Amino acid sequence: MMRILMIEPIGKIGGMHQYTNSLLTELVKLNVNIKLITSAHAKNDFNPRLQVNFLFGTIFRSKNYLLNIFLFFRGAIKSLLISFFENRKIIHLHFFGFKSYFFLLFSLFYFFRREIIITIHDIEELTKQRKRNFSLRLSLHIFMKSDACIVHNNFTKKSLNYLSKVKIKNIYIINHGNYDDYVKNLKAKYKNSFNYKNIFKSKFKHILFFGSIKEKDNKKLNIS
Repeated sequence: MMRILMIEPIGKIGGMHQYTNSLLTELVKLNVNIKLITSAHAKNDFNPRLQVNFLFGTIFRSKNYLLNIFLFFRGAIKSLLISFFENRKIIHLHFFGFKSYFFLLFSLFYFFRREIIITIHDIEELTKQRKRNFSLRLSLHIFMKSDACIVHNNFTKKSLNYLSKVKIKNIYIINHGNYDDYVKNLKAKYKNSFNYKNIFKSKFKHILFFGSIKEKDNKKLNIS
């Protein structure tokens, strides 16, 4: 059986906990033994059947810089130990633009010869960096050194290969999933309330949106 350790310190920020909950639930159905290491922000939002450990505590919610550093390194080291003690040789990381904590996590597990899979969510920062600066070059280097990279659309794959001098061969497109389970849960939650009619019985179409709405940038890369 495949044994994977997913490390995602962000937790509940931007709805990431719902993304990871759906992803892990489907992987478990495929008989994948996967454990998630995350922060404590989403402690009650996961499928109780999943293996979830909140080793990163309240990281990124505190204004205390030293506390955040302590929480990060404590979570990272304990995650590494779990990967050895539980024989989890495959590490799954999430990329949201170049961040120092992501680089440190990647370096730690790469040094100890873990197989690394990266899901690349947001490359907006990289596409804006027309001049090949340090963070862009380092991000592309990390992607190439990974055993596999996952993107959710063809545009992201084309963008990365456009930015890279050498074509990144280990990128796989896996389309974004849906959140049908959350819609069903909302219906059950509001069924006997006044809001049920307004939310689910209106003639308007509903869009479930995760992420952030940003100011339009007219200087996009010209990728065909």
